[in-house]
Amino acid sequence: MKQIFYVVVALFMYTQVNSQTLEETSDYLEYIIEENPPFQGMSTEFKVVNTSDGDRFTYVIELREGDKILNSKTSLVYLSEIKNIILDVANYEGHVKYQLRIGLKADKLNSFAVAYGNSMNAVPIDELVIALPNNEVLANKIKSALMHLFKLKNLKVSDLNMF
Repeated sequence: MKQIFYVVVALFMYTQVNSQTLEETSDYLEYIIEENPPFQGMSTEFKVVNTSDGDRFTYVIELREGDKILNSKTSLVYLSEIKNIILDVANYEGHVKYQLRIGLKADKLNSFAVAYGNSMNAVPIDELVIALPNNEVLANKIKSALMHLFKLKNLKVSDLNMF
């Protein structure tokens, strides 16, 4: 009986040592998304924010010409509003790109997007699209990291690629 107890404790400790923390997962997502914009001349930013009024993340995508920002969109998504995620392939102006589409619960939307360009209006969103380069391995890693983030936050998010 004593040996079984030791084996169970050893297995538990081994699995806990190899799992990434919330901070490590957030840092990975921030780095990998920012370092891999979908197009040349674009920049992306991803930031997980934990606050008393709700955990959320921001996703910013900017079209640049040198130091000048031509257009940008900032999305703020509350983690509690996320209901599903799907990785799919899209065709942007003749270029194949991967994208993560994150669906939000329609009954309680505090998530919003603000576009910089002709106007600066905050618009409620029911879906966020994260554009990624044409790299299936990278796209799957980002999706896995997001799913791990949701798991660490005790969120039940449906993976629509499973159906």
